[in-house]
Amino acid sequence: MRKPVLAILFLACAASVPAHADGYSDFNRGVVDSLRGEHQAAIDLFTSALASTDLPAHLRPTAYLARGEEYQELEKYESAVADFTVAIGLAPGDAQAYLERCEARADGRQFADALADCSHAVDMQPQNGLLRQFRAGVYVRMKDFDRALAEYSSLLTTRPDDGELLLGRAEVYRLSGQYDRAIQDAQAAREALPSRSPLAYSMLANIYFLQGDLKNALDSQESAVNRAYRDSQVYYVQGEIQWAAGRFGDAEDSFAKSLELEPLQPYAFLWLSISAKRQGHKVPDDVTAAFSTASVSRSAAPLVQLYLGRSGPEQALQVLAKDQGEDGQCAANLFVGEWYLIQGDAAHGKGLLQQALTVCAPDREAHRLIAIDLARLP
Repeated sequence: MRKPVLAILFLACAASVPAHADGYSDFNRGVVDSLRGEHQAAIDLFTSALASTDLPAHLRPTAYLARGEEYQELEKYESAVADFTVAIGLAPGDAQAYLERCEARADGRQFADALADCSHAVDMQPQNGLLRQFRAGVYVRMKDFDRALAEYSSLLTTRPDDGELLLGRAEVYRLSGQYDRAIQDAQAAREALPSRSPLAYSMLANIYFLQGDLKNALDSQESAVNRAYRDSQVYYVQGEIQWAAGRFGDAEDSFAKSLELEPLQPYAFLWLSISAKRQGHKVPDDVTAAFSTASVSRSAAPLVQLYLGRSGPEQALQVLAKDQGEDGQCAANLFVGEWYLIQGDAAHGKGLLQQALTVCAPDREAHRLIAIDLARLP
């Protein structure tokens, strides 16, 4: 969420320093690798820059923040928190560092500590609405929807026509099952946001989808695609809805388009594989080759390896259930279940999907997708 802002700062700092200095050079190269998505390479370069004696003191907090973000991208949350903690020690007046640590702790499910960090950042900059929005996001992850709604409603008292705030509150209403209020806020956001913005349309599509209204979901998401035809995410969401509607060919095209715009999305690859093989199609060789050599997130890696034919279903189930908690169990049962189905093993596939239905949160798209697919099975 905040990475592009920091990346601009890194580049501005790096561009202002002598090219021959080792610390500066490693710092600058680390920024470039970060922007390319080469996270481990960026970590190595930031580590080298921090070990250098010629990296000036005023850049050291930024370098720790940068390396912490890369650790977070690799889901190494303890290392990320450690780097953000050092950054806070070097620059205790930087609210950004507390926000970074808040996110890393939330990702690591240390919600009480995350909330303390976000609240500290809010106390440092009480007029900064973005910090309060981020704290609302922590409340959501804690499933404390009442406090999340109170945060958004408080912000909306002074900015009632802020489309992003309306969407934020709509999301909380959606997650808490208050669909009518979610639709009301999303429709208000649609009027408040620029006419070319896809955000409110995607939100409406999501709400309709969870209600089981696939027609309105597809219509809304098509409006989102028309407004953001270079955005990989709108095609990904469109693919999920098309797949739920049984339009596997259209879903295959949407997931392929999403990957064309943003290669190496692991879940787009998984859904592309499922959609294609449901029709007896082969995943394009260039896509398979790209994922065969790619480094993907730890939570998705066992599933990607399964769909590439490099590991077995039991291994994926064991790794994800052990390392990823409830979210891991949901993803594991869903995608391993679908893998069995496209292999022709309906018994194992159906059993895992039924199990997934009990562990996937009812307010998530995965739950609806599973229910729809189970209803299609004999």
